[in-house]
Amino acid sequence: FRYACKLIMRFTDQYGSQHWCSASGAMVDARTVITAGHCVYVRYSNWTPFFSYADVIYVIPAWDGQGSTQPPPGPGSNASLYNFGYATSTFYLSTVDWVSNGNFDGDMAVIRLSDRAVGKLIGWFSTGWEDNCTVNLSRYYGYAGYPSEGCGGGLHTGKDMYYWGGTFHDCPDNQLHITTSPGCFTTAWGGMSGGAFYYSSNGLRVAQALCSTS
Repeated sequence: FRYACKLIMRFTDQYGSQHWCSASGAMVDARTVITAGHCVYVRYSNWTPFFSYADVIYVIPAWDGQGSTQPPPGPGSNASLYNFGYATSTFYLSTVDWVSNGNFDGDMAVIRLSDRAVGKLIGWFSTGWEDNCTVNLSRYYGYAGYPSEGCGGGLHTGKDMYYWGGTFHDCPDNQLHITTSPGCFTTAWGGMSGGAFYYSSNGLRVAQALCSTS
């Protein structure tokens, strides 16, 4: 679970106002994190136009909820409160399909860490893919991420890492789908975007898909 990361992003909308958001990501080498495209480039949020990349992204590997929910280096959020500190980035890439067209088929991105090769400390996922995702429907996957869209009773505060394990149900248009039902633990919530779905192979954890939308 060290490879799973909490992401905190600052965006500036088209009116000049700044907004803080949170998401999930996964280390795939010493300085690279994969996540969903809409976590690094926002087109609209609550009907407000952004059309911009994040000003800065903070990456906190394996956060266990210690410290402030404010972004580093906010009050109570010094690096000593995190298991492996945190890293920052101002360099990210997403797909033309997402950035130009808002097409969730291209809802993926990579983040290049600017100041710390934190993967050297914690390790990272291997990556894998297939041309036809139907071969994956019988494969068992895990997922770890940080839901931050409140679900009542103090759940989903963005400070706790949640785990899911199971199989996908179908894959229309080469997208892996899970059939969900309403509930705090039976569907995807805001903040989980960008977390990796991975499987085990020969002792490696192989990231193959990203959480995109509910």
